[in-house]
Amino acid sequence: MTQDFSRRSILRRKISVPQDQEQNSFGRLSWRLRLLWETKQPLITPLLLLGIAGALFGLAVTDRLKPQEWSEKLEKIDIPGIKIVRDYIDETWNETWDKAWDEAEVAATKPNRRAKAVAQKIAAAERDLFCLAQNIYFEARNEPRWGQVAVAHVVLNRVASTRFPDSVCQVVYQGGRARHRCQFSWYCDGKSETIKNQAAWDRSMNLAEKVYRGTLSDPTGNALWYHADYVSPYWRHAFWQGPTIGRHIFYRPKPKRTPLTEVASN
Repeated sequence: MTQDFSRRSILRRKISVPQDQEQNSFGRLSWRLRLLWETKQPLITPLLLLGIAGALFGLAVTDRLKPQEWSEKLEKIDIPGIKIVRDYIDETWNETWDKAWDEAEVAATKPNRRAKAVAQKIAAAERDLFCLAQNIYFEARNEPRWGQVAVAHVVLNRVASTRFPDSVCQVVYQGGRARHRCQFSWYCDGKSETIKNQAAWDRSMNLAEKVYRGTLSDPTGNALWYHADYVSPYWRHAFWQGPTIGRHIFYRPKPKRTPLTEVASN
């Protein structure tokens, strides 16, 4: 009969189960574990070290400790192969933790950035409301309610149009102070812009907020221009005439004509 001289067979004979442990399940289990260690040691050792490294990394994350602190703790542990873990921490985890701490610092400032962005939006909205109320007050404070609403909507229609600037204040102040260059006559007529009628200003602010928030519909039909009914500007023929509301006549762009070639092709 051929004898088995393999490493496992030799270890089986070398690591024999003591007689008093043959019937003891714990004894058999410890014998099997010892046999497994002897036969699979080259494979088990790196797995064990990897497990230790993973456990230490988990503890480091939980306790918010930096890798240098864990490296100092590992120096006090005398386990074969623990130097591999220490070297791994020193060489690799330092970079990982530096990146993690940098990201944490950036994340900590995000709420402040969001708060700043919200504050900027609120400030911009307040400026828009003030400019819109100014235009209502100086252009139409003596107009009926819907006449004032119509003037406010022309400003917002211009903001939404690519023909004009994209903010309320820029639309209202477009053209500057030069005489006859501004879009709304009150801004460049040279007259005082002091608010003298507080009740009218309060109404202008109230309507400006409602129009700005979209709670009052547009009675002009998306008009972009208007003029008082007692003047006849030259530019009025270039647009479609819309409704007359109060003392103002409103205009919107004429639709683009479709070329005859396109009509024929369709």
